[in-house]
Amino acid sequence: MEEHFSREEYQDDFNDRYVPERKKGSRFAAGFLTGSFCTLCVCALIIGAMLLLTGKFMIPGLPVGGPSVSVTPAETQGSPQQEQTDGAQDQQAQSTDQTSYAPDPGEFSDAFEAKITEINKYIDPMFIFPIDREKMLNEAIKGYMNGLGDIYSSYYTPEEYKETLDDSDGNYVGIGVVVQQDANTNAVKVMNVYPDSPAEASGMQNEDIIIKVEGEDISAWSLNEVVKAIRGEEGTPVNITVYRSGEEIEISMIRKGLTKITVESEMLEDHVGYIRLTEFDAVSIDQMRKAVSELKAQGMERMVLDLRDNPGGLLTTVVTLADDFLPKANIFYFKDKAGNRTDYNSEAPLIYDGPMTVLINGNSASASEVLSGTLKDNGRAVLVGEKSFGKGIVQSFYPLSDGSGIKITTSHYFTPLGTDIHGVGITPDIEIKDDRNTEEDEQLVRAVEEVKKLK
Repeated sequence: MEEHFSREEYQDDFNDRYVPERKKGSRFAAGFLTGSFCTLCVCALIIGAMLLLTGKFMIPGLPVGGPSVSVTPAETQGSPQQEQTDGAQDQQAQSTDQTSYAPDPGEFSDAFEAKITEINKYIDPMFIFPIDREKMLNEAIKGYMNGLGDIYSSYYTPEEYKETLDDSDGNYVGIGVVVQQDANTNAVKVMNVYPDSPAEASGMQNEDIIIKVEGEDISAWSLNEVVKAIRGEEGTPVNITVYRSGEEIEISMIRKGLTKITVESEMLEDHVGYIRLTEFDAVSIDQMRKAVSELKAQGMERMVLDLRDNPGGLLTTVVTLADDFLPKANIFYFKDKAGNRTDYNSEAPLIYDGPMTVLINGNSASASEVLSGTLKDNGRAVLVGEKSFGKGIVQSFYPLSDGSGIKITTSHYFTPLGTDIHGVGITPDIEIKDDRNTEEDEQLVRAVEEVKKLK
């Protein structure tokens, strides 16, 4: 899950939607070296960063209501790497002293300045091509962030940061897919193809692995870079190469304006309502409430909530949806670097209080795990399927003075019963695999059978 903080919502002593980036050592070195720029700029950058590290920050509380990230940027990113949280209202702030964690800024700045100065002695007089100082600065900062060794922590240029925040309204120009990047292999997998999208029309499928965009190998790209390359101006073409069933397939599409559809629903037999939630985005709350209302009008007495292949999304969205299905109870809590605990509790009236089963699998991550975990711990639903992904950390976005921003991992979350699911996942009450060689959805069939047993 990720959280956004605007200047109005967040104040910091100095002045991070998607996206997890993990660079190989060589990529970091390249970014670091190419990031040579004038010594004074470097000093200013590092000193500013050190002021951040030595300062204080506040962790906001829950924005009330609302309507997220799934990355949701769309070309939306999800996470095992991602997700996001949009702006907040009615926030509560908690101050945490980070001074004891900071390195010696003077010592670090001196070493960095000396290294850049030495590199520039070769670049300035010898490099034969034009030098783009702004690009070098941005690459140097990205390399600095990559040095954290955290796939979920990233730097965004002013343009990238604005695009990331704008994504939270659910409208964008792209091809209509949710993508997720594996933290270990860097592989970018298609998690969901939107109906009536360019991706669906071109034959792109769930589980496709994107390996090239416009002929360029993306194996070393961050998820942000992949999403940015896929998206673009409406009406323009984009060529993507995917890996599927042992072969490479080239797919060409025309980008168009889209509104993310994150909720699908239908009435099954015996008054069992089925709702599939594909990501926790800003538009998901209204879409979920509409789906529940329509199914109740059709006589829904029991519900199956499908969170399979849902990579996560906004903190505000998952908290609001959990509140919609839980009586007064703890939703989850997180702890920050200093060990401070922040609890999120349900308070509002339920939109549905009948029997529920929830479907999860190995691609259900982050916000999906928050919702399924709290419904399980609070005895509100029976979980069916396979063990979830296991992302139990939260990212926060912070704006910088020039319009750029960073996303960093700021807290670790726990289910109501204190379970740490990071790297472990949530084990469903009833474990069952789906046989992809059959037309029947065995997991859904079992979830329907189980919800009929509940009172």
